[in-house]
Amino acid sequence: MLNQDKIFKSLKEELVVLKTLKSGPISDIYLCLFKQKKSVMRVDRSWTSSMKFDRQTEILLINEIIKLDLAPKILYSDIKFGLLIWKFVEGDEFFLDTINNKKNLKLLGASIKKLHEVPVPKKAKNIFKDSLDLYQNNAVKNLENKFLHKGFNIFKELLKDDEEYVFSHNDLNKTNIILNEKFYFLDWEYAGLNHPYFDLALSSSSLNLNEKEISYLWEGYSDNKYALNIKKLHNWSIFSSFLDYMWRLKVIDLSENTIETMQINELERELTPYL
Repeated sequence: MLNQDKIFKSLKEELVVLKTLKSGPISDIYLCLFKQKKSVMRVDRSWTSSMKFDRQTEILLINEIIKLDLAPKILYSDIKFGLLIWKFVEGDEFFLDTINNKKNLKLLGASIKKLHEVPVPKKAKNIFKDSLDLYQNNAVKNLENKFLHKGFNIFKELLKDDEEYVFSHNDLNKTNIILNEKFYFLDWEYAGLNHPYFDLALSSSSLNLNEKEISYLWEGYSDNKYALNIKKLHNWSIFSSFLDYMWRLKVIDLSENTIETMQINELERELTPYL
């Protein structure tokens, strides 16, 4: 933990920690009261800077997204201590239900499209590309790892697509999607340019959508103005799984996490059919 006591002491009476929401390999997430407002606080671990996150860029991008009401408002940040506090968003982690699937998936698709239409601030770095460069270095050190190299080979094929890249969330799994009549997206540390299918593929995969449900998502995203390339979406979905594998190996490389804690063997079994 990065100087947690110093952080809490510096905020004095402004901060009351209520409970831990999540203890992850990169950071810890807390439910708290900040200046008497219900809030969420993220505190980076001591080694998190080795992942090459640009917290200043993340804050810059979130402030752009807040204007579209797609992300919660930032209440406090201290980049030196790896600290970010944002307003608590009332709502639930998005899940499928048979009654509202079509309406909600269309709304999710429309929300992703709204995000993809955001002009990228000129000062913003392509964090997603930087992360891939970091993982590529790991692949060079692990020449015998067939999963790493398969993932990068898939990505090279996907890069041949001349589709214009858009501003993307790049980690749109179900834990980062909150629904309360409208959608809010959390955790913007990987936001940057990417192929428009990446966010759609990752959210579809994380929510385990079937083909019919994907069609609802696409209808909201495209308003049926152009056809979905289901094969391309599937390929981006496969790549997102290999990307998760790359991320886990890098976390192990930089931290005290192990193959067991990062569930590497389980993920390799899932990826084996794609080798």
